[in-house]
Formats: sequence, C-alpha cells, structure tokens
Amino acid sequence: MVKSVYLHGNPGGPDELPLLGGEAVSSWFVPDRSALPLEPEARLSALAGMISDACGCEPIRLVGFSAGAHVALQVAARLRDANLVLHLVSPAGPLETGDFLDMMAGGPIFRTAMKRPQLLSALVRAQSLGARAVPGLLMRLLFTSAQGGDRALLDEEQFSRSYKAVLQHCLVAGRLSYQAEIKAYVRPWAGLLAEVRHPVTIWQGSADNWTPPEMAQAMAQLLPQVTAFNLLEGQSHFSTLRAALAALA
Repeated sequence: MVKSVYLHGNPGGPDELPLLGGEAVSSWFVPDRSALPLEPEARLSALAGMISDACGCEPIRLVGFSAGAHVALQVAARLRDANLVLHLVSPAGPLETGDFLDMMAGGPIFRTAMKRPQLLSALVRAQSLGARAVPGLLMRLLFTSAQGGDRALLDEEQFSRSYKAVLQHCLVAGRLSYQAEIKAYVRPWAGLLAEVRHPVTIWQGSADNWTPPEMAQAMAQLLPQVTAFNLLEGQSHFSTLRAALAALA
C-alpha cells in the first residue's frame, strides 16, 4: 500500500490539506514542520527521519505544494534509496533559474530575504502581528492579485474561515520556522535537482501568479525524471492544488 505524505506551502500549514482535499486525504501523513529544528541540515534530517518512520517499508508518494516542493525535493534527495515518487504542485522552483520575482505574488518578501536579509525578521514579525490581530485582512491582502480559479476561493465561507487559522498557525506559533524556510528557499539550490532520481509529476496552473508556469517549466528541464507535466488551463495556485488532490485521492 502506498503511503501519501503532504508538505505544505508557505505561508501554510498542515490544515491546508483537508481544507482543499476534503475527507479523501484523511489518511495522509502531514508532518508539522513548525516544530522542527531551525538549523537547515538538522531540520531536513529530522523531517526525512519522520517521513521514513511514518512510512516504514511502504512505497511513498511525496506531495509538495508551493514552497513545500523545495522541501520535498530536499527530503527526496536524502531518501535516495526509498521507493518514492514525487508530485510537485504549483512548485516554487529555484529563483536562480530565471527572472521570476516580478511575476510572483510573494516576490517582495523573497527579494527582501535575498537583498536585505536584515529586514526579513521585521517583515515576518509584521506578518505575524497581522495574522494574530487581523487575519481576515491579511488573507485578503494575500489574495489581492488572485487569478484564475483562486478568485472564487474567498467567496467560499469554509475556505475563508479555515485559511485564517492556517495563517495563524504558520505566522504566529510557527513564525521562526516559516522564516527559516524562506531563508533556505532564496539561496541558490538548482544543483539539488540533478540529485533527485525519483520519478516526478508536476501540476501547474496556467494562471498561477504565485509560482508562474515558467518557473515550473525551468525546473522540469533540470530534473532527471519528470514523467508528467500537467498544465491546468485557467487554474492558479490553490485551485491547482485542489485539482491535483482530487486526482490523487
């Protein structure tokens, strides 16, 4: 039996999986990365160990969403002998493989982390205060530029209510973990892709302005074993995740 593992995006958290995947994903293993060590190598070693322990000898289907794709690829490189397949959904790829920042809704925070890292902590603290005090406003700000299938999400009462809790978990209780993963993501890591020998399926929305299609296409060129590239017409970031989870459930 295949064991499915889900790695959330940023900002995000374990609760985004049932929010967008429903009851069909209730048996999936979803590690809470907010409790992991902050030092990068210790963090990834601990996560790879958690996944290996949870899956035992079963085949692993590792699903990484958005910035969680970066984490999933690092875990896969550490589990090189595992019977593992990767599904990268709306994947955030290496920034050095193209001129992507101006196309990304999260571009300002990534640019800050790259160019003015001393300001990153202040920016994350401001996000944390927003998530604590006015989570609805913060969510609306995040979705200001929503495109494609994502536009309708704010009109879904359950999504709107539950995603506020996801933001609070990530940006309040998990603030330092979130910041650590941003720092790791903006460093050059394209060389990692050649080390991932597991089969990879990519799910990408044509209207995604969080992680644009060009970024996923550049990533696909560098991964040794991309078995499918599913371009979902008219879908954006979270709507692509919903479609991918429905197909994988």
